[in-house]
Amino acid sequence: MIRVHDPLDKKRVMVAIGMALAQITIYVGLFFYATFYGYNSETTYYALVSAGMIALMLVLTYYGYFKFAMVFGLILTSISTMFIVQRVGADSGTDHYYVLYGIMPFVFFGYKDRLLAFGLTSFAFLCFVLARTYSFSFIEPMNLTHQQSDTFLIINSTITFFLATYSMFKIMEITNLAEKEMLRNNAITLEQNEELKRVNHELDKFVYSASHDLSAPLKSIA
Repeated sequence: MIRVHDPLDKKRVMVAIGMALAQITIYVGLFFYATFYGYNSETTYYALVSAGMIALMLVLTYYGYFKFAMVFGLILTSISTMFIVQRVGADSGTDHYYVLYGIMPFVFFGYKDRLLAFGLTSFAFLCFVLARTYSFSFIEPMNLTHQQSDTFLIINSTITFFLATYSMFKIMEITNLAEKEMLRNNAITLEQNEELKRVNHELDKFVYSASHDLSAPLKSIA
């Protein structure tokens, strides 16, 4: 089971699971069209690698290692998307997913892990640049028609739009949860301060009463 106790961590875990499921949707769509327009052993290989990667991410997240799962998933997703861009071409809009890969680390990781998030975003940007500027000799382009490229572009742009909106909504939820937690802690602090004031007041009354009660016997002894 997921071993997290802090509400913010639970929220981030649920976001991570949601985004992993979203990645399943992305890959199913991509490889359905890749298979339909140009089936070969390379497509099957990418499909199997992606399926294994997503399965491992979900297993690691389930057992509480969601940070490692997200680092692993984001790195391999950035690399595999780079190969897919080379396969289907830049006009397909597949490289739009790098917008998501730039957002995801800051959704998954808190401010404490901001350097890790920035590193993953930088890695995704590097993969994006390579996908658009470098040709891998072991990947054979599909040479899609204009109509096929437009179909890919519409699908990829739609998925990117909705997942980017989902990511922003989840960031808003996490921020709202953090604000509520901060207000709750402030309320607890104020309540504790009031209780401390009350205890100090009672202590002052006791000290005053005790000193007053003892003053007469002490004077008589003197």
